[in-house]
Amino acid sequence: MLYLIFKLLINFTIMKSLLIIALLLFTINGYSQKIEEKKEPLLKTKGCDFDKHTDDFTGEIIIKSPAVYNMQIEKFINKTKTSYFLILKATSSECFVNKTAVNLIFTDSSKWNKTAKITSDIVGGEFEYTALILLNDNDLQLFSTKKIWKYRLYVLDRKVNNGEAANFMGFVKCIMETK
Repeated sequence: MLYLIFKLLINFTIMKSLLIIALLLFTINGYSQKIEEKKEPLLKTKGCDFDKHTDDFTGEIIIKSPAVYNMQIEKFINKTKTSYFLILKATSSECFVNKTAVNLIFTDSSKWNKTAKITSDIVGGEFEYTALILLNDNDLQLFSTKKIWKYRLYVLDRKVNNGEAANFMGFVKCIMETK
């Protein structure tokens, strides 16, 4: 008799556990329903494929060029203005914090220097540094007509090969024309 009571108790405990697990899974599944993301097609302008999407909260249109040798140009369009940003990245095993110096040398030996916050993150066991630089009209003109030979984030130098520099210059031209 004790054996039957013990067996019923075990079966009840197992059924209760299974019921709790089923309820938890149902609840988790209900909360984890993915919101369908509005994906806009790649934007093609004169042979340039850009990622374009509209921010659901602000209505701002964001257009991004492909990344070329850790360089990228982005365009943000809102109701009152259009802003362009240059994004430069570099990696290192060394850690630097609160750095701001961004320097470029073009293939014609001219130089471009800006002060911009350089953020850091750890990626694959190395420090990845990123500078996000707001560009003005003069900067856009410069980047659309000159090839970058080398850039520096604080003390991290990165040489850009001629093909990548030409691609990036083309992306700047395309993104300026994109609406």
